[in-house]
This record gives sequence, structure tokens and C-alpha cells, in this order.
Amino acid sequence: MSLSFDFHQDGRTSHVRLEMLIDVPFSLALEHGAQVFPVMETEGGIEFPLRIAKLPIPGTLRYRVLTHSLRQPDVTESGRRHEEIAFDWVAKSRFLPDFRGVLRFRIEYEKTRVILIGEYAPPFGRLGMLLDRIVGRHIAEAGMVGLVNRLARILEERRGAVERG
Repeated sequence: MSLSFDFHQDGRTSHVRLEMLIDVPFSLALEHGAQVFPVMETEGGIEFPLRIAKLPIPGTLRYRVLTHSLRQPDVTESGRRHEEIAFDWVAKSRFLPDFRGVLRFRIEYEKTRVILIGEYAPPFGRLGMLLDRIVGRHIAEAGMVGLVNRLARILEERRGAVERG
């Protein structure tokens, strides 16, 4: 699995970027990618594997959030036109941040490179920013990897349905 993750903070906002290769054709990812958000809502919400640093703790925090998504033109690359999926979720919790992000898809041979970029404001001000720098970045990475893995699973199911006719 090809994976890269970047985390940085500025002011009161944490920024994250994940690139991950999934074993799904580009055309399928682009056509069905937006369907991941309604499926996540019916499956109980966003999942955050519990971990501190890189050490997993048994269990998963599952939290129901309200999501919105929208397909829109991706203007970050010249040449071939692409679409991206802008999305956000509202956590409705003092302890979890709201999140805004975008999913982009790129062709990589017979697979698809998923690029997930997002930002959130950690709760609890300066203390929250410090905790986010120490622990939250790892929770964000695990949550984003989980989101892309769920996307890949949903797309694999769609591919199976299309192939079965």
C-alpha cells in the first residue's frame, strides 16, 4: 500500500493531507466516490481507530456526524479536467472538531490515487492545539486512512455489482 501523510498547524487550524493508492479503477472511483458519505451515515458515522502515537489501543471511536458532499471541478491540475468531491462534517460535540475537506482522484495505471486534503480547528483553544500536535495528528491520520479504506471497500462493492450486471 502506497501511503503518505502530512500534518501541520497554523493559527488555530490543523491541516492534513493523505495520499493513498487503492485497487479500484479511476473511472469507478470518480463515478461512485461521492456515495461514500451517505453509506457512512447509514453505517453509523465516522470511525476513528483509537491510538496514541503509532500504538493502537483496542477499539474504535465511532461517532455519528452530519456530512455534506458536492462534486465540483478540480482546478489544481492543468491539462485533463478532473472533478473532486468537496465535503464536510459537523460533529456536534465539544470534544470532536468539525472537518472540511476535499477528495481528489488521479489515475495510476490500473489503480487510483486518492488525495484527501482537509482542515479542522481542534477544540479547547491553545490547549487543544497542543494536544492535537501530540496525539490528535495520529488520530487524524488513522481516521483519514480509515475513511479512504471505507471508500475503497464501498467502491469494490460497486465494482462487484457492476460486473454481476
